[in-house]
Amino acid sequence: MSKHTPGPWFALPGHSHIGFIDILSGIEAVAQVTQSDNVPTDQDLANANLIAAAPDLLDALKDAYPHIGDDALRARIGAVICNAEGV
Repeated sequence: MSKHTPGPWFALPGHSHIGFIDILSGIEAVAQVTQSDNVPTDQDLANANLIAAAPDLLDALKDAYPHIGDDALRARIGAVICNAEGV
């Protein structure tokens, strides 16, 4: 079982630190992707959105894993799941 902060996560728009990824319960920051206090770049925003989707992506991979028939793809996805869970 993963020990990461449970989702859902979201990128907080309109905030001075848009790069923060926050948990909906209590707006607790789990990551900051901005390089400074300046306005975030397009890359910062893209990184924030990707990180915010991580819990959902991991859940989807876990759901799909037992249904994958291609051995190479199954091994690749299994490795990604292990990497995400620090195994």
